[in-house]
Amino acid sequence: MFVLTIFWITLKRLAHNWRIAFGLLLGLILATGIMASIPIYSAGSLQKSFLQQWVDEDSFRPPLALIVSHSNQYRKKEVTYGDLLKLESYLGGELEKQFDARLISKSVFSRIGANPVLPPWYGEPALSSPKGDLAQMDNLDVLAEIILGRWYKPREDGTVELVVDEVTFERNELIIGDTFTYWYPVREGEPLGALAAENIRGGYVTFTIELVGLFRAKTGFTTEHWIYPPPFSNRVFAHPDVYGDFLLSADGLGLRAQNYDMQWVYDYSDVKVNDLPGHIAAFERIEKRATQIAPETSFWHSPLEYFEEFSDLRNQVSVFLSSLGMPMMGMVIYYIMLLAGISIDHRKKEIIVMHSRGGGRAHVAVSFLLEWLILGSVAVLVGPFLGIVVAKTMGTSAGFMSFVNRKSMPAYIGNQAIKFALAGAGVAIFGGMLPVLGTVRQSIVTFTQRRARSARRSIMHKVFLDVILTALAIYGYSRLSWETLQLEPGEQVLTEPGLFFVPVLMVVGIGLVVLRVYPLVMTIFRWVSSKIPGVIWQLTFRRLTRNAGQYVPLMLLLIVTVSLGIYSAATARTLMVNFDHQIRYAIGADIATEEEWQDPEVSAQPVGQVVSEPPFYMRQDLPGVRAAARVLNRRVEVRRAERWSGTTRATMLAIEPHEFARTAWFRNDFGDAAFLEYLALLSRHREGVLIQSSVFENAELALGDTLTIQYRGQEVPAYVAGSIDYWPTLNPYQRPFIIMNLEHFQDYTALEQYEVWYRMEKDGKAEDLVSSLRSMGIYVTRLRNTRTELVEMRREPYRMGFFGLLSMGFLVSAIITALGFFIYNYFSIRGRLVQLGALRAMGLTSSQIIGLVGLEQLFTIGSGLAIGAGMGVFISKLFLPLFRFRARELNPVPPFIIVLEQADVSLIMVVTAALFLLVIAGLSVALSRLRVNQAIKLGEEA
Repeated sequence: MFVLTIFWITLKRLAHNWRIAFGLLLGLILATGIMASIPIYSAGSLQKSFLQQWVDEDSFRPPLALIVSHSNQYRKKEVTYGDLLKLESYLGGELEKQFDARLISKSVFSRIGANPVLPPWYGEPALSSPKGDLAQMDNLDVLAEIILGRWYKPREDGTVELVVDEVTFERNELIIGDTFTYWYPVREGEPLGALAAENIRGGYVTFTIELVGLFRAKTGFTTEHWIYPPPFSNRVFAHPDVYGDFLLSADGLGLRAQNYDMQWVYDYSDVKVNDLPGHIAAFERIEKRATQIAPETSFWHSPLEYFEEFSDLRNQVSVFLSSLGMPMMGMVIYYIMLLAGISIDHRKKEIIVMHSRGGGRAHVAVSFLLEWLILGSVAVLVGPFLGIVVAKTMGTSAGFMSFVNRKSMPAYIGNQAIKFALAGAGVAIFGGMLPVLGTVRQSIVTFTQRRARSARRSIMHKVFLDVILTALAIYGYSRLSWETLQLEPGEQVLTEPGLFFVPVLMVVGIGLVVLRVYPLVMTIFRWVSSKIPGVIWQLTFRRLTRNAGQYVPLMLLLIVTVSLGIYSAATARTLMVNFDHQIRYAIGADIATEEEWQDPEVSAQPVGQVVSEPPFYMRQDLPGVRAAARVLNRRVEVRRAERWSGTTRATMLAIEPHEFARTAWFRNDFGDAAFLEYLALLSRHREGVLIQSSVFENAELALGDTLTIQYRGQEVPAYVAGSIDYWPTLNPYQRPFIIMNLEHFQDYTALEQYEVWYRMEKDGKAEDLVSSLRSMGIYVTRLRNTRTELVEMRREPYRMGFFGLLSMGFLVSAIITALGFFIYNYFSIRGRLVQLGALRAMGLTSSQIIGLVGLEQLFTIGSGLAIGAGMGVFISKLFLPLFRFRARELNPVPPFIIVLEQADVSLIMVVTAALFLLVIAGLSVALSRLRVNQAIKLGEEA
């Protein structure tokens, strides 16, 4: 009854303070939703690739096929037929419980082994005697049909009827109705069945077999149904019941099966990525138990290894996204602590009175904990559904704050999502309880004393949190920079969370340092405002100067939101541009093709031998094609006897300059001159070549030096016309390169097929291009499409999650910052009712009161936006260069560039400013509804 009473009082208190309770509940829902979205996204985004890779991993066997084999060829340990049946029953039951999916097929195969098979009149077998592998397959009569004779049947006379496939039948020249004696060798000490004694001859157990049928596999059945598909070699099949009850059982002959193999095939499409840990644990447990039932049992075809590999990938994605989401989660927890502080301040007098009237500190703390648990329970119920929305939104991300109309990825709430939601709620509740624990220690005396004092400095500045965080951030940056310098040339490591965590520390630390001097700046404004006529300006800056500590938590929220938003935008834009350029550099144009000029299916011409070239100009007129260029990529040897001793192996790219200029993708930082200047140089110098800059410098070459290009024994004269650092498709870190004129190269060498690069119209399609070329007698053997690869790159789960989480982080941060501003200032104004009422009684109009509050907010927001923007640009320029060596997904070429666009900064500022304009408008409406002119009558602050 006491518990119900406390619970009812807590509910009433929540209802009475519903505004703050609603804000806290929203924060808790955000915390649980953000945490739950990470495993939901990880599983949903990886689901498609999980199933596709699973299918591609083994094209011969179905994905979810489990083959368990017991092997007892050397009779290492006695395993009876009863043990094998127990094993089969155990595995079938456990798999049915583990996989809540449709069972497609089940098959059992067993073989006694290849033993002598002789006519009845023949004596004991010799080493050269023909052998037959006696086996059974329990679903053979379903998968095959009899084409000669009939199916086997059990017989009472001890004869075992057999059927064979066509290969065994023809290879051994068998006849339906033939009868043989099967000789099973008995090893010393081997236990036999009850009927074996009647059939022992020498060291063998013998019995009669009769061939009664010839079967052929039915069409439409695959390894999804066949545990071992035909054709078979010297293998004969007995009826499953005869095989088990007569040949293997202890009541029969008691022979040993050399192999006893079982296959279960389930519908793999229902397997979820989130369920992999459970499946892995179940497989390990089942395997252990199976070897206990029947030693020498192995799971030779099992998805366990693939499950473990993909589960590791899932964990890597989850850990990375969790680390990436920590700053956002920290913002949410900071918001919760901020609102919890408001709640405590709003009810501080109530807490002190309860404490002074005999309520223990534990009672007060438990009362608040009960409130938090109620709100947390609601958040855990609602948060995962928000997590689905967040995860699906992340799945449509194509960059920072860029979303496309992409097919929705599968998203569901699994056990992992619930665990993450509970963890998020737990951390948030702990953060919310911290202000409570600090308040319950106060008495009415200490409360009155603290209330009378002026709170000039925030607690963050009193404990020098700004200095500590700034020092940690400087150390973190120094550590990252030092580790980057230790990397070998071209070496790269995974993008690590430190590139996002350390900037957060730096933003918070430097932001607090700036806010430490903020009161001094406001003092200067106060002095300036004293020279301006009007009381509003003076009152505004007087309050901002005297109560600067009150605005630190709010301004810190705004600074972190804006600065991290700019950093996230710059990071996303930089990585997206570099990912895009990496693909464009590797392909060179919109489409690159390798072609055959004769039909490869019917041509008798030797591979690589070309006798004629189709007219190239016809490609320019193909539908959807804007331009085309011939490109010949070959390995050559470059020699210069006078000053460049020896021979250098290099990659040669032979081009037509005027075609290449209209077709290829190029970036201005690839060389010292502009792209067209290099091509104009090649056009003017037909025999000239562009050589890689590092080779040009190291070999001490000079413009005009003569070279000899050797290719397959054919020599091409050339001279140095210029040097360049990078060229599309060529990696200078792998092999030196040269660029030369195609026509000049062809003048000295035999005709060879070249690649063709295409620049396409916006609506041009690769399928139409291939079809058009085929109609011209040109057959595309390999095609790379820049647009397709860009789309696939942007759909990659790792990148979608990266960009999606950065976007969601900014949106969530902006929303909770605006909401925190509104709630904090609303209750701050309510706490200032006496002061505002006094100003109203002294003659200030309602408009002036609203202007006073609005001016405070504008200066606070404006300062926060300015500081945040400056910090965002600063940390972007500081940390983004580290991504060059710490993003393993980036190749060494093309060179890494940093992209910080003014449009991104403006978008973030506009979104944030718009939210705060709504906040100010809401505050104005709320303020107009408060009875400020009657507050002076109350005699106490509200």
